[in-house]
Amino acid sequence: MAPAAALSAFLNNTPVVAVFVPAIKVWARRNNLGLSKLLIPLSYASIAGGTCTLIGTSTNLVVNGLRLEKAGSPGLRMFDLAWIGLPITASVFLFVWLLGGRMLHNREVPLANGNGMREYTTDMMVEEGSPLEGCCIEGAGLRSLPGLFLAEIERDGVILPAVEPRERLAANDRLVFVGAIESVVDLHSIRGLVPATDQISKLEGARKDRSFFEAVLSDNCPLVGKRVREGRFRTRYRAAIIALARNGERLRGKIGDMVLHAGDTLLLEARPDFMNQQGRSRDFLLMSEVGGFHPPNHKGAPAALAITVGMVVLAASGLLSLLEAALVAAGLMIVSGCTSGRVARKAPDWQVLVYPVVDSVTLSEATSIRIQGAFAKH
Repeated sequence: MAPAAALSAFLNNTPVVAVFVPAIKVWARRNNLGLSKLLIPLSYASIAGGTCTLIGTSTNLVVNGLRLEKAGSPGLRMFDLAWIGLPITASVFLFVWLLGGRMLHNREVPLANGNGMREYTTDMMVEEGSPLEGCCIEGAGLRSLPGLFLAEIERDGVILPAVEPRERLAANDRLVFVGAIESVVDLHSIRGLVPATDQISKLEGARKDRSFFEAVLSDNCPLVGKRVREGRFRTRYRAAIIALARNGERLRGKIGDMVLHAGDTLLLEARPDFMNQQGRSRDFLLMSEVGGFHPPNHKGAPAALAITVGMVVLAASGLLSLLEAALVAAGLMIVSGCTSGRVARKAPDWQVLVYPVVDSVTLSEATSIRIQGAFAKH
């Protein structure tokens, strides 16, 4: 609640909640927490935080504009509302802390039961110099993901099949996980954990610009009966296999050494146009994008944070208007590589932007018709 309220004081609360929801979903799954008990506090915190500054919510800006236009009084400064907003925010925090546990219901996620789910096998590796080095399995949060099982660890060519929760991780450890697709995808958002296959680094473009896809191999696929490494899957389809599922079987060994069978379900990492290129291919029976998931860009986080802070400082100091500061920040996000042009083009909510214009045009037309009708009567 604290970071959501702090950000909402300087950003619109709707995008703040939209940014936090995926992170909270992952955090809740890792720590076996009820997601239904976390989303309402997140929403309340963002709303309360928006009352602390002038730019915290659009309502404050509208009221300030009416104050300037109607009352003719000087406008509010950035932190004039803080003496009201901070006590409100503290009261919300206290209310949720005292009564939230009893008033919010804990709804179990079906995934946690693990009944009838498709089990994927995937290989991950601990990066050198990552924060996971020296951490135990349980402390790194690798034992608490629902529907996910750490089958074995390969270290210096030695297989550790029965992994204890207190086993310490070392650089270049290869971890073999078996579990549901949601938890397998979540593994790729853990900092310091990367796919064990070297095919990921050979794909075109940066990881942050790619997406995850599920594909089922057909009998017509020329790679059926071949090992993943021998079939040159990446070269043929411009995608990398990061996990594999087969009729509920628990597969063993490295992904690259597995022999592909017809009906195998593959979890792929590829560019967003993969569906357009291979959607009609006879090599696959079914294909779908794993919606809402894409490889994260951990390296761009410091730059994104610095740009956001700079935007707030420029707007608060009056050097630039809020619109100008936001446009500069959006441009820097693209130039610095924190986000891509494809993501930026999808970011605007055109319904929010277009509908008010359409409604105002419709209202103007309706008003014009009423006036013409009144003149016609007289």
